[in-house]
Amino acid sequence: MGGWILVTSDWGLKISLSKDWGIEIKIDAKLLDQQTKQPIAYANIGFVEKGIGTVSNEKGEFSLVYDEDKVGENEILQISVLGYETLTATKKQFERFLTNTSRIFLKPKQIFPPRSWQRELMDEKSWIK
Repeated sequence: MGGWILVTSDWGLKISLSKDWGIEIKIDAKLLDQQTKQPIAYANIGFVEKGIGTVSNEKGEFSLVYDEDKVGENEILQISVLGYETLTATKKQFERFLTNTSRIFLKPKQIFPPRSWQRELMDEKSWIK
């Protein structure tokens, strides 16, 4: 077994090198609501079609670990959670972003009932008493 060399930044990107096993990338970051700056819990974070992913905890924090040779630079990383716009970026874009910060802000999604429901609710007056 070979030794490990850890290359890290002050932010959320850590790279571990092993002469026997290759390069392991670990992303530590925190998801926050863009408007309120509150943590976003239980978001799905992962590489589309790669089976590599994780979920943010109650504090909005997550760690995503993957082997560099299994995920190409142009693979798509996706962050999604109910009530927020889905964020997608290539692995290369995402890693570049994390060299400056470990906080990721998601934009709340406006959720309205379909127009057909709105018309029905406006027409239906029996529920208002």
